[in-house]
Amino acid sequence: MARVYCKQHKDRMPVMIPFHRNSLGQEYICAVCSAVRVFNTGQIVNIVSKGRYGFIKGEKENIFFSFRNLAIPFTPRIGMIVSYEIAFLDDPVKKYHAIDVSPAKGGINEN
Repeated sequence: MARVYCKQHKDRMPVMIPFHRNSLGQEYICAVCSAVRVFNTGQIVNIVSKGRYGFIKGEKENIFFSFRNLAIPFTPRIGMIVSYEIAFLDDPVKKYHAIDVSPAKGGINEN
């Protein structure tokens, strides 16, 4: 994965340090403010075009994403490989969702 920067420091942008891998992805921590961010890649398994959302295959469950949370303009397709960041929510049903979704590996499934 490319360098990961802490969003809390727009002026300095320190590089975040990888420190732990869990079922949601690779966790990174900022040495300056101790912010933790989780990143992963996965395959899109479902798209609801009318609702403008979809799901990415996760290890334990599929991860929701909204077309509003695409990092760059692109058209998500079933089978596309994407990278994303996990955003944690204060909702007991929807605990997290994918944000900053973008095509990874050219969006092509190599399997």
